[in-house]
Amino acid sequence: MLGIPADKVNRLCYPLLVDARPKRTRHLIFCAHLLACVPFLVFWIVVPWAHDKIPDPNFQRIRAFIGVVVVYLLIRTWLAFKNPPKLEWEYVFPPIDVAVVSTLIWMGNRDPLSNIGLLYLFPLAEAAGTFSLLWSVAVAAMVLVGAALATHGLHSEEPFNAVFRYFFLIVLASLVTLLAKASSRSREELSVTKDRNHMAMEIHDGVQAHLMTLSKQLELAEMVAMQNPSRAKELAAEGRETARLAADELRYLVKRMRSKSLHEGFVPALQNFVHNLTSRHEIASSIEVIGEPQELSVDIEHAAFRIAQEALTNVVRHSQAKNVQISVAYNSTDMTMTVSDDGVGFDCAIESEGIDGLKSRASSVGGSVEIHSVSGATKVVAKLPYPPKKS
Repeated sequence: MLGIPADKVNRLCYPLLVDARPKRTRHLIFCAHLLACVPFLVFWIVVPWAHDKIPDPNFQRIRAFIGVVVVYLLIRTWLAFKNPPKLEWEYVFPPIDVAVVSTLIWMGNRDPLSNIGLLYLFPLAEAAGTFSLLWSVAVAAMVLVGAALATHGLHSEEPFNAVFRYFFLIVLASLVTLLAKASSRSREELSVTKDRNHMAMEIHDGVQAHLMTLSKQLELAEMVAMQNPSRAKELAAEGRETARLAADELRYLVKRMRSKSLHEGFVPALQNFVHNLTSRHEIASSIEVIGEPQELSVDIEHAAFRIAQEALTNVVRHSQAKNVQISVAYNSTDMTMTVSDDGVGFDCAIESEGIDGLKSRASSVGGSVEIHSVSGATKVVAKLPYPPKKS
């Protein structure tokens, strides 16, 4: 839980989250697959017939070395959880993994067709995760050199099968790398399309509407300027505020589009908007972020921003509040956004276009809005569900 002043949020934790979480997740997934092999390793050590082709002195050396391997896996898993920023694990660990597998083969029966050789898939998969064909080829070359050194030049009673096995591993590494690059490119294109649709929706509902209102205000001010200068002055002031609202929304969009992650850009961009709006009217604002930010669909994020915008606009225009607090809570099934102020309050039983608009925004995405107001305390609570998980 974070209690963050509006003008300081962009300097705190959100930039640290960008890119760090996916990197950590990939490393943890990889470590989980490594650890999934441990039961078979234990079975191979404990059951005599599983290693009966390994000479006993070699087996004793392997068993001692496996203790070192287990410690290595534990340290690596710990590093995956800690996720040091400078640890480029997809470049650091493949050479180590190649050396570990090659040592195990060398300590065993030194057979190129040993099942231990299949473990070379792990460093090859690590290299493929970088999307770098050059690095994948380099790791494949390490695999060939390591296997050749461990097996006396891939010497085997079945040379064709031995050569084919390692050739297949290299082909598989190339295939995985190229497919990963193609998949990443497709996801980037989909992300660009999604953000374009998001921006188009925001501009249509926000900036464009403000500019049309500004145009009408200026036209009306021009019409009444001669006969009613005081009214023209009021219209000019209203136009100035409309222009500022349009500028605030443009800043929100720019902040939103510059974020590297879809779900981590919404709160900082919203904070920037809140700070710009409330500071002009000398209202103190703060935000509280509860839970880990989740990915929102374009429709839900659009509804969330519009609800916050409408609630804050009402605070500025009608509440006479001195303080406003925004809470964004990421729950297991929905995001709950609360806008609270210490203004004069109003009668919630009286229907208005503003309240109907808030509820309509939320219901359009399957959510709801509750409003509680008494003198000195008004609270707007919007619950918006997360998009369905993709299978």
